[in-house]
Amino acid sequence: MEGITSAEGIVKHEPEKVIVSVFLLTGYDHSAAEWLQKAWRQIHLDSGESWWLLVPTKNPQSEGQPVDIDEELSAELREMYGVTEEQTPCMVFDNFIEEAQQNVLSLKGDETLRKNMMLKMSRLIKDEVDKLGDKPRSDRWRRQVTGRVFNSAQWERAEIKLLHVAKKAASVLVEKGSGIVLGIPS
Repeated sequence: MEGITSAEGIVKHEPEKVIVSVFLLTGYDHSAAEWLQKAWRQIHLDSGESWWLLVPTKNPQSEGQPVDIDEELSAELREMYGVTEEQTPCMVFDNFIEEAQQNVLSLKGDETLRKNMMLKMSRLIKDEVDKLGDKPRSDRWRRQVTGRVFNSAQWERAEIKLLHVAKKAASVLVEKGSGIVLGIPS
């Protein structure tokens, strides 16, 4: 779990061979945030350390430790991804492919459903990453892993309601070296 203070904090993970998800919330969603902060270490380990969670953070000094969640940055990121307030709390799995929709995992529901989803999701990610072995990461690597995870036949009816898509990737609005942050030229 890593705190980010801008959309550029997402883009810097593009070259890494990991699954990247961005936690989006409103001021109404703090119970999910607290649950995630307490459970994330186990989720990350269960994924074979192949799944990174990025959390909007207010304080640049706390970057890397999302203790002070930034609802305003989360709102900007929600707009960037095309995720509504009603869809939060959720995680957007950014595959950094601009022309593709991004997968979204809702964190709505009780703790038991959330726990079951995270157990299944982390194990599926680990299995899919293991299947790909040491293949070098290509532009489609993340899309392949998340696509397989989200299309898994293992989802139960209640869990399927928690899987969605977002319209955009972070790299749509943040280009390396372009000086564009959230679609606004700097």
